[in-house]
Amino acid sequence: MAGRNILDNDKPIPGWLRPLSFIFCDPPFRSDNQPIDPSFLVKDLCQDFSQESLENIRKRCWLLSSPEFDIVLVPNEKKILEKLVWPLRKAKQAFILNDFLGCIALCGMVCEMAMIFLFELAAIQATGKPISTKQQKQIFGCTFEKLGQEKRIQALCQAKFLGEQLAKDADSVRKIRRQYLHFLSKSYGKIEKDAEDAYKASLRVVKSLADLPISNWKFLIPEHLTNYLKNKLTSKSSTKSS
Repeated sequence: MAGRNILDNDKPIPGWLRPLSFIFCDPPFRSDNQPIDPSFLVKDLCQDFSQESLENIRKRCWLLSSPEFDIVLVPNEKKILEKLVWPLRKAKQAFILNDFLGCIALCGMVCEMAMIFLFELAAIQATGKPISTKQQKQIFGCTFEKLGQEKRIQALCQAKFLGEQLAKDADSVRKIRRQYLHFLSKSYGKIEKDAEDAYKASLRVVKSLADLPISNWKFLIPEHLTNYLKNKLTSKSSTKSS
């Protein structure tokens, strides 16, 4: 079927040519053997071709890098790194590179993983082992992972596993993420500030769970992580011996 102009007056409309292409490497803009200009690469990734593009990156980086928003040391443990720390770093990276929507999406993921991880930590601290899938279904009607984030936060608060400030942080990130990822009508007018707020709230949540504090020039392992790491080591030893 032949196409037709759906505009009554046949006037041209503005368009965006090849919106998914990256000029620094996509054909036909660059040939296979043509070197990539690092400066232009950064500008293209940030969609910022101004003279101040690199300075803008520095400003966004510093905005999220004060001592208050830093984590010095975390355990080198697979779940903590893969589910909490590296996604949070990716959220910061997205913010620095002007990708505020990506930052918000990653922060939402981080806080969801954090609530599930906190549930696991709390169970180990209370009983010495994780709560079985059967027990979770008896309590919640499904596994804790399958609950919505709002219900996870409520459940942790009711059990007094989650403090008031961290509950506010986790819920704030949930609300920001929901607005941007679920509502077509949401304006992007405040997206940079919302991304900043989401990152800082997510960092406070992760810091409370994974950060190793310093006392008398020594790093300490908080009780909740001590029990968790001991449980992980015990599980590994049992697997090897069997």
